[in-house]
Amino acid sequence: DLSRGEDEEQPNVRLLLLVEDAPRTAEEELQAAQVDGCTRVVFVLGDHSGLGPGELELLQSRFGARPASLGTVPLLTSQCIVVLHHLIDRAWAVPAKDANSGGPNK
Repeated sequence: DLSRGEDEEQPNVRLLLLVEDAPRTAEEELQAAQVDGCTRVVFVLGDHSGLGPGELELLQSRFGARPASLGTVPLLTSQCIVVLHHLIDRAWAVPAKDANSGGPNK
């Protein structure tokens, strides 16, 4: 439940905020989440007009969202989702025999 405050943070969940000018890439943030023992990853991304400054600040200050980028080329939201699925699948590769367990969303 991400509506809880910072003091009740779930250590196994990482909230990533997709923005164009983030200091780290989504791939780097996924690797960091894995190293930190996160088992779930939530990405927040806006539509073609993006998220407003107030929304960005709220997600970062209240929920601990970390900014992440997919690069310098602007993408449609639908394209971002496909790229994120690929990165998550690669970061949390599940052996074929265990395909029904593990991964960030299982």
